Amino acid sequence: MRFATRMLLAQIVTQVTVVGVCTSVFLLLGVNQLRSGAESSALNIARTVAEDPEVRTLVADYSADPGTPDAAGLIDGPLQRYAHAVTARTEGLFVVITDDHGIRLAHPDPARLGEVVSTSFDEALAGREVVTWESGTLGESARAKVPVYAPGSGDRPVGEVSVG
Repeated sequence: MRFATRMLLAQIVTQVTVVGVCTSVFLLLGVNQLRSGAESSALNIARTVAEDPEVRTLVADYSADPGTPDAAGLIDGPLQRYAHAVTARTEGLFVVITDDHGIRLAHPDPARLGEVVSTSFDEALAGREVVTWESGTLGESARAKVPVYAPGSGDRPVGEVSVG
């Protein structure tokens, strides 16, 4: 093989390698930025829902009742309507609201109302906000879980809001 041919091949290999490395770095940075944006959006939406006075009052009422909420009563309830409206406005995947036992009070799939959530709610009920990537009944998503406190109380969470 002639020297000129070897040099041309070396240049082509170098260019392809540089383009490949730059593309990989660009994609990695882009994906990380998208993930970070999704996490931030989910957290902000969850905080807003958890601070709503009506949500706080209704979740506190459900948590004060020792029984399991009736799923049929939750389907057309104010929490379900509110969660559905927030999901539609924000174009999120879901807004789930639970009581202090992890029972779904609002969920995109009405058949799941009155059931315990499929992912852990312990951190939120301990009063901590959590943002993770998880797979649940609604698929993989960035999930923000925020505690819901009863009105006039900041002591103990009475439920959680999970947004994806």
